[in-house]
Amino acid sequence: MADAGVFVTKLMKSLPAEAFAGFSEVPVPLEPELRRSFHDRLGVIAACALTPPAESLLGRLTARLIGRVLATLYSLHAPSIRDAVPPASKAAHRNLTTLARAPDCVERGDLRAAVGVLEALTGDCREQAAAWVAETRRALLLQQTLRAVQAKAHCLNASLL
Repeated sequence: MADAGVFVTKLMKSLPAEAFAGFSEVPVPLEPELRRSFHDRLGVIAACALTPPAESLLGRLTARLIGRVLATLYSLHAPSIRDAVPPASKAAHRNLTTLARAPDCVERGDLRAAVGVLEALTGDCREQAAAWVAETRRALLLQQTLRAVQAKAHCLNASLL
């Protein structure tokens, strides 16, 4: 029995401190919550990919507005997204192609794959996705830790029988 306490203690100490960041005030999000928050953020991330470059403050505000309007008209789920005429920049095309793969991962419940896909984003798209990626990574790490503790408890129960 003491072995179980040592195992759990070592396991918890091996987690990075940032794994618990933000979860002391709110519960660890479950898959449905992470899926919903992903879909809530997807339009904003796509708008970043579709936002034209601008230099001045007024130009940036106008560009963001244009990006948001284009994002409402653009379908990431279209089957021909990878064959479509590329947007003005290669980075935008790469980000849109990447974003087209992420929703499928999320819908399958493969959040780990979605995190991997979103890590390939660049620039503002990456910045917009960073909070969701970090929250999902922490939730996955804590869920994996909980599964390891549960497995240890099952082993201990089985050894007692």
